[in-house]
Amino acid sequence: MKPVALLPLFVCLSAAPSFAASGGASGAPFDGKTNLVCTVQQLFECDSYAGCRAVGEDVAFPIRHLDVDVGKRTIRIEHLDADLTSPINTSEVVQGKLLLQGTDSGIKGETGGGGYTLLINQTYGNMILTVAGHDVAFVGMGACIAKR
Repeated sequence: MKPVALLPLFVCLSAAPSFAASGGASGAPFDGKTNLVCTVQQLFECDSYAGCRAVGEDVAFPIRHLDVDVGKRTIRIEHLDADLTSPINTSEVVQGKLLLQGTDSGIKGETGGGGYTLLINQTYGNMILTVAGHDVAFVGMGACIAKR
């Protein structure tokens, strides 16, 4: 499979498609007013050729946490030298879940661009992340905590 230049935030997923686990909710409200750190604990890569398959967490050790900055309306991968940031275009609450969505044109000079959805349970902080781009999608499950 060729590398994905989907969202700058998620460009590393095709070359390093997994996040290490962290866990649990902090008890803070997940109402879209508090900055968060989210970690994908399980990740699956899907395409129309091979279907979906689990991705091992050892592949993407450097990519651990997603920094959700509600004030700046951005999501970025923490602790990386590269600036992998994507805008949050939509933020709303749907039946007890905080829904964040965005689109991005990808990295200059590479085929890419697409969108993501980050859905966070407001009671417990567990989350589901979907990222879709050119010929590939990623589905991640994990948890978020309030950022200190």
